[in-house]
Amino acid sequence: MELVLVAVGALLLGFLAHAALPGRDTRGLLLVPGLTVAVAGVAWVALTWAGLRPDTAWPWLVTTVLVLATALVVPLASVGRRRRADVDLFARLVRS
Repeated sequence: MELVLVAVGALLLGFLAHAALPGRDTRGLLLVPGLTVAVAGVAWVALTWAGLRPDTAWPWLVTTVLVLATALVVPLASVGRRRRADVDLFARLVRS
């Protein structure tokens, strides 16, 4: 049950990050939410398998920090990468 809560929370944070950060037009709607859910799921399962109990704060805190980092880094990095790729493609198309 906790894994479902973690996934839904990560999904909401991913959608908020997608909507709030610049460059929405350069990435798909589900890129950031999908990656935040994947990171949250892997982190949660790894932490619980490592022996951290869900009724303590540590798995919640670590998972939340990882999800927030993913929700900030992925959109900002993808915007720069996409814009560079668009400029390169445009330059190649103009040359040919």
